[in-house]
Amino acid sequence: MTITSLPVDLLLRIFKTASEDTKNDAGAKALFCLAAVCRDWRTLLLDYSSVWSRLSVAHAVAAELMLRRSKNTPISIFLDLQGLQRPDTTNRASLAYSVLERSLERTRELVVITTGQSADILHSVSHMLMR
Repeated sequence: MTITSLPVDLLLRIFKTASEDTKNDAGAKALFCLAAVCRDWRTLLLDYSSVWSRLSVAHAVAAELMLRRSKNTPISIFLDLQGLQRPDTTNRASLAYSVLERSLERTRELVVITTGQSADILHSVSHMLMR
């Protein structure tokens, strides 16, 4: 059996599993790589809105594409602040706020990932998100 002959439901399960890795935005990166493999996979991924529902807000363009591709599916937003300095945390928090503002009614989860010494950063981010 070749990869091109795999049943669609199996491919969709593989895509869904790949999308669930939130460490260092690996799931988002995997989806964009998988969508670039071939036309059939791209079409399949673009029609499968739930696979795009775990939004990474590390990159504005990727977050926008994922938000659009998730269509009306409930979303989870992942804000990873580990190892970032102040300007980068503010930029990511602003992006997360923008995504939340436009899709609050379908946001089911907001996950903020930070290191132990980032309590002041987390406080600033939570204050911004609570506006």
